[in-house]
Amino acid sequence: MYVKNAPMKTTITFLSLWFALSCYSVKAQTNNDPTIDQVADQSAVEDDEEQSIVLTGISDGDDGSQKLTLEVTTDKPDFFSVLELNYGSDTTLVYQVAADSCGVADIKVVVNDDQGASTSISFSVNVECVNDKPTIDQVDDVLLDHNPGTYTVTLTGLTAGPPNEPQGLTLTNTWDTNKISEVRVGTYDNETKMIDLYVDFKDDASGKAFVQVKPFDSDNAFVNMIFDITIDVPASIDQPLKDKLNVYPNPVSDVLNVTLPEGAKELNYEIYSLNGKKVLSGSREGRAFQVPVSRLTAGWYQIRIISAGKVYTGKFLVK
Repeated sequence: MYVKNAPMKTTITFLSLWFALSCYSVKAQTNNDPTIDQVADQSAVEDDEEQSIVLTGISDGDDGSQKLTLEVTTDKPDFFSVLELNYGSDTTLVYQVAADSCGVADIKVVVNDDQGASTSISFSVNVECVNDKPTIDQVDDVLLDHNPGTYTVTLTGLTAGPPNEPQGLTLTNTWDTNKISEVRVGTYDNETKMIDLYVDFKDDASGKAFVQVKPFDSDNAFVNMIFDITIDVPASIDQPLKDKLNVYPNPVSDVLNVTLPEGAKELNYEIYSLNGKKVLSGSREGRAFQVPVSRLTAGWYQIRIISAGKVYTGKFLVK
């Protein structure tokens, strides 16, 4: 009996072992999808600062032994100037909306494990549009000879705002009515974003006069730009021969020495190119001082000094 039943017992034992190994194999081959918590839709305002979102609930969906990789994409790549993932104690998604962009864009984050399984979440970023102010380049202060008549100023960089804000543009001007009789506006060039102003001076006007330019857009946003025009006084009026201004060496390449007549103490000086553009200015004490001019381009310049209510002018050549 013992010998006869032995083979059957062996067969049953072998089948049990095969069934157990089969069940283990099926269980070992199961790979769950990774996990990540959903991110709520985001809201921002045009030209907001950089934003950060901590991503939570990231796992391989199993025992945590797998290596995970994350990807972030958007349906509008030009909408963001920054869109990236930062890894540290937390996994953070960082984004910044590109300058002057508004509207809605979608962001998608994908989590991949090393066995090919993946999970993704998507959320939207809604950016509220803000009306930007018009733009205009600052005009440098200028120095003109006595009785300049009409002086033409070219305004540059004149727009109603960024390209995504096509609006109408209105230009208003105010000026020093004591010295300026009228400021006339030319025709706007939409391609170059330029327009000419024609400043008509009164006869025998002298001293400093201001011009204010204020561009408005269709939503009444505006910006102010103010510049000064100084009209030089005749030498026979404010600069007698005994009050000569001495500048040397002339020509000069490095440092200009300036000497005023006796009695001059605290003073303010301005240096202009011959086209009237102010290139240097400052203040000094004493009748003798130095001005570094090595950074000026070669050519003729005019120095204008005001001290104790008197005006002194002189010309020098930078070589």
